[in-house]
Amino acid sequence: MLKNHPKGLFVALFANMGERFGYYTMLAIFVLFLQAKYGFKYEVASQYFGIFLAFVYFMPLIGGILADKVLGYGKTISLGLIVMFLGYILIAIPTQWSLESKTSGLPLVIGGLAVISLGTGFFKGNLQALVGNLYDAEERFEKYRSLGFNIFYMGINVGAMFAPTAAEAVSNWMLKGSNLTYSGGIPALAHKFLDGTISADETLKLTDLAKEQVAFSSMSGDLGQFSLYYINELSNSYHWAFGVATISLIVSMLIFWGFRKFYKHADVTEKQKAKSTELKDKVITLTPKQVKERMVALILVFMVVIFFWMAFHQNGAAMTAFARDYTVDTVGKYTNIWFDLFGLLPIALTVLGVVLFFQRKNSQALRIGGLIMAAAFAVIAFFRISGYEASNLFTPQKFQHFNPFFIVALTPIVVGIFSMLANKQKILQIQRKLVLVW
Repeated sequence: MLKNHPKGLFVALFANMGERFGYYTMLAIFVLFLQAKYGFKYEVASQYFGIFLAFVYFMPLIGGILADKVLGYGKTISLGLIVMFLGYILIAIPTQWSLESKTSGLPLVIGGLAVISLGTGFFKGNLQALVGNLYDAEERFEKYRSLGFNIFYMGINVGAMFAPTAAEAVSNWMLKGSNLTYSGGIPALAHKFLDGTISADETLKLTDLAKEQVAFSSMSGDLGQFSLYYINELSNSYHWAFGVATISLIVSMLIFWGFRKFYKHADVTEKQKAKSTELKDKVITLTPKQVKERMVALILVFMVVIFFWMAFHQNGAAMTAFARDYTVDTVGKYTNIWFDLFGLLPIALTVLGVVLFFQRKNSQALRIGGLIMAAAFAVIAFFRISGYEASNLFTPQKFQHFNPFFIVALTPIVVGIFSMLANKQKILQIQRKLVLVW
C-alpha cells in the first residue's frame, strides 16, 4: 500500500499528523475547559466551539488566495505553522479564576482561537494542494493519487487518535500533583457554590464529591476554598494540555522544513508555472464549460460534506458533554481495553501481524516478520491488560478516540478491497480482449 508513492507524500503526512495531533488535543477538552474554568453553560461553551470551527473552515479561502496570488504553497504552509504555534501559546498561558475576575484569561483564549483558525487556513488546504501537485509532477504517480490521499488522511486520524489520550494524561498528571482527581460533576457545582446559587441538595452532593479528593482533607471542610482550588487546578491542567499542541507544532515544523527536498519540485502554483520558461507548458487552462462543470461538482460536494462535518464535530461538543453528564466514569477490566489506547493498539498490531503471516503472496521474510510481530504485541497486550484494575476511571474525552481508531484500523481493509476490485476489473478486461482476439 505504501509503495509507488512520491517521498514528499510522507513528509506531508507526518507534518499534518503532528499538526492534527495538537489540534484534536485542544478540541478534545475545549468545551470541558470553558465550562470548568468560566462556569459557562453548555449552550454558551458550544457557541464558542462552533464559531471557532466556522472560522477554521472559512480561513482556507484566505489561505488559498494568499498561496495562489503571493507566497506559493510551501511558504504559506510554513506561515500557517508559525501562526498556529503562536495561537496555541496564547491559549496555553495559565490564568487564575476568581469571583472578582470571572473572565480572567478569556481574551487570551479568544485571541488564541482567532490566531489558530487563521494559521489553520494558511496550512491545511495548501498542504492538500501540495500533495495533489506531487502526483501531477510525475506521470508515473498519477494512477496512485486516490490511494495516496487515503494514506494522507489516515495520517490525520493517527494524530487525532492519540490526542484524547494525551489530553487526559497531561491533565491527570497535573491534577495528581495537586492531590486531585478528575470529577466531571465538581466544576459546575463549585461555580454554583461560589456564586451563591447552589441548592441544599447540590451542596450535599458537592460535599460528597469533595470528600473523595485528597486535597479536601487539609481544608477543614471549607467548600469555598475547595471550590476555588479545584476550578483553578483543573483549568491549569487543561492549559498544560493545550501546551502539548505547541510541541506537536514544533515537530511538524521540523519535518516540513527539514525534508523540503522531497516536495520542492511540486511546490509551485499555476501562476508560478506561467512565469517559468521550463514549466509554462504545464499550466492547466480550463475552458468556461470545464470551470462550470467543476463548480457544479464542488457545490454538490459541499451539500454533502456540510452535513457530515456538522454531525462529526458533535464529538467535541454535544457528545463530550453527554459522556460527562450521562455516562458512568468507570469501566470494568475488560471494557477498559476500549478506553486504553495502549491496550487497544497492541491487539490491533497483533491482528496485523497474523494477517501478514497468512498472506501467501508475501515474501517468506515478511511472513516470518509478521509472525514475530504478532507474538511480540500479543505479549505486550497481555501484560497491559493484566495490569488493569477491577474498576478503571476514565475522562469523557476518551470517547473521541474511537472514531479515528476505527478509521485507521479499517482504512487498509477498505483500500485492500478496492485494490482487489481494481485487479479483478483488469482481469476481466484482459479476458474480454482474449475473447475478442479469439
